[in-house]
Amino acid sequence: MPNSRNGSTISLALQGGGAHGAFTWGVLDRLLEEPSIGFDGISATSSGA
Repeated sequence: MPNSRNGSTISLALQGGGAHGAFTWGVLDRLLEEPSIGFDGISATSSGA
């Protein structure tokens, strides 16, 4: 599902576990703000889910 000026798409694998969840949340927030990135798929466990 290209969602960008240049058609870039990525797949994410998010890990869980304590502080990793907070870090993941911050990175994901930033990626969602970027109009040049679309998501092909997302997989997650624990707090990453």
